Amino acid sequence: MAKAKKKSKKTKKKESKQRIKNRHLILKILVVLVITLLMYIGYCILTLPNMEEAINRTRQPSTVIAAENGNEITTFGSVYSEVIHVDELPQYVPDAIISTEDRRFYSHFGFDVISFTRAMLTNMFLGRYAQGGSTITQQVAKNLFLTPNKNIKRKTQELLLAFWLEYKFSKEQILTLYLNRVYLGSGTYGIEAASQKYFQKSSRDLNLKEAAVIAGMLKAPSRYNPIASEERAVDRAKVVLQNMVNNRVLTQMQAENALKMRLGPEKKYNVKDAMHFADWVYNDVNAYIGERDNDIYVLTTLDQDLQQAATRILSETIKANREKRNVTQGAIVVMDKTGAIKAMVGGTDYNKSQFNRAIQALRQPGSAFKPFVYLTALQDGFAPDDVIMDVPLTIGKWKPENADKKYYGEVTLQQALTKSLNLATVNLSEMLSKSEIIRNAERMGITTDIQNSPSLALGTFEVKVIDMAVHEVATITADKTICDCARQMRLEHVGSLVVVNDDQTPLGMITDRDIAIEVVARNLDPMKLTVRDVMTTPVVTAGPSESMVVALARMREFGVRRLPIVDEEGKLVGVISNSNLVEELSSLLDSLVRNIHSSKTREVALRSDE
Repeated sequence: MAKAKKKSKKTKKKESKQRIKNRHLILKILVVLVITLLMYIGYCILTLPNMEEAINRTRQPSTVIAAENGNEITTFGSVYSEVIHVDELPQYVPDAIISTEDRRFYSHFGFDVISFTRAMLTNMFLGRYAQGGSTITQQVAKNLFLTPNKNIKRKTQELLLAFWLEYKFSKEQILTLYLNRVYLGSGTYGIEAASQKYFQKSSRDLNLKEAAVIAGMLKAPSRYNPIASEERAVDRAKVVLQNMVNNRVLTQMQAENALKMRLGPEKKYNVKDAMHFADWVYNDVNAYIGERDNDIYVLTTLDQDLQQAATRILSETIKANREKRNVTQGAIVVMDKTGAIKAMVGGTDYNKSQFNRAIQALRQPGSAFKPFVYLTALQDGFAPDDVIMDVPLTIGKWKPENADKKYYGEVTLQQALTKSLNLATVNLSEMLSKSEIIRNAERMGITTDIQNSPSLALGTFEVKVIDMAVHEVATITADKTICDCARQMRLEHVGSLVVVNDDQTPLGMITDRDIAIEVVARNLDPMKLTVRDVMTTPVVTAGPSESMVVALARMREFGVRRLPIVDEEGKLVGVISNSNLVEELSSLLDSLVRNIHSSKTREVALRSDE
C-alpha cells in the first residue's frame, strides 16, 4: 500500500509538471501569435495610402461622344456635380440608403459584428459569395483609399481605415463623403450627379420612389440603373422600400404609395442606339491620347439618320428571319468611300448585351472578298470585258459551285463580278498570284492572317465585320498591369484576353468592360493594379471534342462571350466566340453583298453607256 501511494504521488507530480509545461507552451504560442498579429497590423498601417490625398482626389475626366451633326451620343468618365451635404437632402434619402446598406450605421464603430457574422454564415451555407457585411464606413474606406483587391491585407487596411474615419469624422460627415463619392452607374459619382443623370433634377428634390431607386443601385449600379432597365430598377426599389418599412422609418402605406409615384425623366440623347459605336470610339480615344486630366469632346463621323436606319433594318431583318433561319443577332457597319464609319450597329439590344458583333464577332466575308480578286486581275492587265470560264472544276478534293447550281460558260470579268459567280472567280484567281490578292486585301485594311488556299477567292476564312480581323487566342499572364492589358487588347484588336500561367493553363478572363467598370469607373491607378486583381475567376472552359451545341449552351449558362478550349492536360488550345450563334446569318449577308455589288456594277455600266 505504501508503495502504491508513493507511486501515485510521483505520478501526480509528473502530471502537474506536464500541465505547467503545457501552459507555458500555450502561453509562448499565444505571445508569438500576438506579436505576429501586431507586426502584421503595423505593416498594414505603414503601407496605408495617403489618406489626405485620397480624400481630396479629383474626378476622372469625362469624354463626350457626339455624332457628326454635334448631337450627343453619350458621356463616359466621372460625372461629378456639386457637393451635397446629407442635411440638404430629404430625410427619406439617407434613410433609404442606411436601411439597405447599413441598418446599424449610427450604432456601430465602423465595423458591424452582427452583419459580418450573418454574411459569413450565409456565404458558408450557400458555398459562394452571396452577401457582403461591409458597413458604409468600410465602403467609404475602400472607395476612397484602396483598390478592389479581395485579399487579407486589403480587408485589414479597410478595417483600420474604417476605425480611423469613425475617430476623425462624425457619422453625418462619413455619410456625406459616401453620398458624394459612391459610384452610381453610367459614369456618375455621387448622388447629385446620379439624380441629374437619371431624373433631371437635384437630389434635394428627389421623391421617395426616386430615392429608393438610387439606393437600390448601390448593389449593382450597371444592372439596376433606370437606363439599363427601368423594370429592374423599380423591382430593386421595392426591396429598398420594404427595408425601410422593416427598419421602421417608413410605414407600409407610405411604401405602397411611393410605388405609385412617377420617376423623373432620364437624360435623353439625340442619337439613339449608338452605344456599341460609342464604346468602340471611347476605347480608341483612350488608347490614342493616354492619361489626361481634362474633359474632352469627340466629334465622330456617325450619321444620325443612317444610324437610325441601320438599327431599324437590322431589327426588321432579324424579326423576319428569326423562325425561318433561327437568327437572333446581327451587326451592320456602314462606311463612306474614305473609310469613315457612318453607322455601326453591334447587336439588337445594347442593354442586354454589350458584345459588339461589328468589331468583335468573326464572320466569313464570302462574296465581299471577290472584289480583291478582280482588283488584282485589273492590276495584272485584265480588262473588264476579258473573257473567263464559268465551268465546273475540281482542285484536290474541293469542288466549288455557284449559288444557283448553274454554269454560264464564257463570261466577262464584269459579268462574273455582277452575278457573283463562284466558279469564274476561282478560275480567275488560279491565273493570278494569290500572294498579290492577299497584299491588296491588306492594303485595303484587312488585318486577318489570310491563308493562301484555292478557296481564298470565295472568302471562306473568318473575319470581323468591321475589318475582318483574325480570330486567335489572345492571352496574358496574371502579373501584368492593367495598362499592359489595355495595350495588348489594342494591339491585338480584341475586347478580352484569356489569363494564363506559364504553362498556358487558363486562370481566368479579363475584358475591356472589366477594365472600364472596375478600374476606370472607380478612378483607380491602372499601373498599380495587376490583371489578377480584376480578372474573372473561375474560368469557364470547353474541351476540343465537345459539340458546338454544348459549348454554346455553357456560354449562355455562365453569361460569357468567349470560351477557352483546353486539352486533356488543361492547356489552352483555342477560343470559341459566341459569334457562331449567328452563323446562319452569313447567307443573308452574302445575298445583301451580291445585291449591292450588282447595283453598283449596273450603275457603272449605265454611266459608261451614256
